[in-house]
Amino acid sequence: MAIYHLTVKTISKEKSASSLARYDYIERKEKYSSGLDEVLFSSAGNMPEWAAKNDREYWVAADKYERQNGRLCKTVEFSLPRELSFEEQKNLVLEFVDKISNVNGINLPYSLVVHKGKGTNPHCHVMLSERINDGLARNAETWFKRAGKTPEKGGARKTDALKSKDWLYWIREEWGRQANLALEQAGHKERIDHRTLSEQGIEREPTLHQGPMVTRLEHAGKPTRIGGINQRIRELNAVIAEQEKDAREERFAEMELAIRKGFSGLGLPMKARNMFIDQAIEHLRNSDDVESDFMEIQKSISLAKEKARELDYGR
Repeated sequence: MAIYHLTVKTISKEKSASSLARYDYIERKEKYSSGLDEVLFSSAGNMPEWAAKNDREYWVAADKYERQNGRLCKTVEFSLPRELSFEEQKNLVLEFVDKISNVNGINLPYSLVVHKGKGTNPHCHVMLSERINDGLARNAETWFKRAGKTPEKGGARKTDALKSKDWLYWIREEWGRQANLALEQAGHKERIDHRTLSEQGIEREPTLHQGPMVTRLEHAGKPTRIGGINQRIRELNAVIAEQEKDAREERFAEMELAIRKGFSGLGLPMKARNMFIDQAIEHLRNSDDVESDFMEIQKSISLAKEKARELDYGR
C-alpha cells in the first residue's frame, strides 16, 4: 500500500548543527561507512564549480564559512511508493528534486540519497541549500559571504522562498502530485494523499477498535474499510518511527562533531583531549535529556576556552 510521508527541517548553526555530519550520515561515508549497503543511489546538482566533482566539499565549506548562527540548508525526507520499480523510483526522485531545487527560475545546490529502508521502506533524503547558483565564479569562502549590492563582489545570495509556509504546503502537494502521476503511468491503482488523516476525515483512535465482526472478516481474507485504514496507519507509524530514529542518529552525529571541534580548540594534550571527548560522548549516550546535557557540555567548553584566554592574557 502506497503511503504518504514527507518532512522538512531547517539545519542551522544556531543549534550547533553540522551539514557535513548530516551529509556523511545519509551518504554512509567516513565513520558511517559500515552502513553503505543501505544506500541505493545518490546524486547532486546545481553545485558551484568548486564542488561540482565532489558535492561533499560544498557541505564542508558550508560548515566552515557560513556565518555564525546562519542557516546551512533545508532537509527534505520522503517515502517512495513501494509499488514502483527501482528505476521508476529513481526517475521520480530526480524529477521531483529537480523541480524543488529550481524555484522561480533560480538554481539551488542540492545533494540527495535514496535508502532502501531495510527493503520495506525506500525513502529519500535531500539536502537543499538556500544559496542561489547564479553562475558567477566564486571560491568557497566568498560563496558563503553576505551578498552585496554588486553580485560579482559578494557571496551567493540566499533565497527567501524556502522560508514561507506556502512553500512547505506547495512541496507537500507537489510530491503527492508527482508520486501519483508516476503510479498512474506505471499502471497502479494505489494513490497517496498529502493531506493529514484528520483533513481526510480519518480519525486514528476509532480505527484501533475493529470489533469481532471486522476481525473475523479480515482473518478470513476479506478486506474491510476499517481494516484497510488500520493497515495504513500501521505502515505509516512504522515509517515515522524509522525516520524519527534516523533523525535522532543524525542529531547525535552533529553533537559529536561539535564536541570534538570544541575540545580540539582547547589546546589539550591529545591523550587528555581524547579522554574528555570519549567521556562527554558516553555521557550523552546514556542521557535522559540529550539536548540539555549537550548544551551544558557546550557551555563548559566555552568557559574553558575563556579561562584559557585569560591565562594567556595574564602571562
